[in-house]
Order: sequence, then structure tokens, then C-alpha cells
Amino acid sequence: MPVTFKTYLSGDSRFAEMLNRIHAPQVLEASLARAADELVAQMRANVSGPRPRRLDVVTGELRDSFATDLSNSPDSVSAGTPLFWAEFWELGKGNRKAKPFAKPALQAALERVPDFFVDELERARDRV
Repeated sequence: MPVTFKTYLSGDSRFAEMLNRIHAPQVLEASLARAADELVAQMRANVSGPRPRRLDVVTGELRDSFATDLSNSPDSVSAGTPLFWAEFWELGKGNRKAKPFAKPALQAALERVPDFFVDELERARDRV
């Protein structure tokens, strides 16, 4: 069974208002795709050591399994891994202490989302 980590943006009403004003779906799609790619890059970095704070690469299976799904864009994008045992590392299980890789990656990627929107809006403006 695949494990998928999803997030929903909420918060600043000015940001939401700006998103509602975007009439170019390609801007939104490109921005969300960049955000999903950033999330995958951050997750890969978080499972690439050094121990003990982070996971370390032993086989590379987890690191190489991260992918994005843009099939529902621009309504949503997702990034994650189909490996069922990734959840055990993220959340911990039994005596195994959690070593989160997705949550910190999500926090780092979300910080960059406004920049992605600005960049894509500027690109769209330059194409006009």
C-alpha cells in the first residue's frame, strides 16, 4: 500500500486572495510543480545522513523512491513514497525512534512557495 504525504496551504488571507486572482492556470501549475520538486529534494536531503540525527543512506531505496504526482494539478500535487515502511521512520514504531524526513522537508519547501509563485508570475509577464 503506497504511503503519500500531502499538504494543504492555508493561513494568510492576502496570499489566498492573490492566488484567487491568478487567471493563468500555467502559473499555478508551474508553481505547484516547483513546490513538489522542492519537497522531494528536501526529503532526499533529509534521508542522506549524517546519523544519528537523520537517516543515512544504506541501500538508497527510500531516497530513490520519492516522486511527485502532478496528475491532479492545478487542484493538488503530491509528493511522497510508495514504500510502506517509510512511515515507520517518519513516525517511529515500537522501540524505533522517529527520524522525521517528510515533515521538516515540508516546512522547508513551504517557505519557498511564495518565491515560486513570484518567479512564475514574472515569467508569465515576460512572455506577454
